[in-house]
Amino acid sequence: LATEGRRDGTMHCLIVEDDAPLALLWQTGLEQAGFETTMAGSIDQATHALRFQQFDVVLLDLFLGEEMSFALTTLIGYTSPKARIVMVTGSGAFPYGEAFREYPNIAGMLHKPVKLNDLIAYLEHLTKPRDPA
Repeated sequence: LATEGRRDGTMHCLIVEDDAPLALLWQTGLEQAGFETTMAGSIDQATHALRFQQFDVVLLDLFLGEEMSFALTTLIGYTSPKARIVMVTGSGAFPYGEAFREYPNIAGMLHKPVKLNDLIAYLEHLTKPRDPA
């Protein structure tokens, strides 16, 4: 199911990416596409943001420095249970979708480099309201 967004229909995206220029590029593109964004460059920063805000979608880099970010998926499940999580990775980890079995709240996985237009289209697809069947 799609997330509900804000009262004004704006979707709030948490960008968890330690490559600051890339995070800024994603933030700029998503904001131009109508998303509200919050940036976090580390697990600690993301944890802080998740404690005080709810998100509709989380763009989560698989590796933040030397740390894997999977632990955040559990916290996201508690603090923003309707959030769609999209993992982004530049590594060859999980080539057969193993992450989806281990972490069921991951909605998608994208591999770097990700074209900005493709990223925006994917997040818009994940967050658009769907008619109940």
